[in-house]
Amino acid sequence: MLLRDIYEQKHYAFVKTPMTWEESIRECCKPLEADGTVNPEYADDIIECVKKYGPYIVIVPNVAMPHSTARIGSNGKTAIGFMHADVPVNFEDGDDEKQVK
Repeated sequence: MLLRDIYEQKHYAFVKTPMTWEESIRECCKPLEADGTVNPEYADDIIECVKKYGPYIVIVPNVAMPHSTARIGSNGKTAIGFMHADVPVNFEDGDDEKQVK
């Protein structure tokens, strides 16, 4: 998977407005939903996992890698999406290392 693939498949988003972490997950999944790579419920599955296990998707400060194995697209596609947020998204109150852009 190359950055060119993300661009050509339009699997990216740029967000200027403040969001909750739940909204950010929904927003980053929209491009993947648009072409059927994931089902509309995929974002809900990720949100439920974060609520259950904590912000494990924040892999380093400023970077999150939301994912879930539940309800992935039935078309067998493998894909990666990218989203940049102008306003940091806080995945855990009081922990600056859990902020993501």
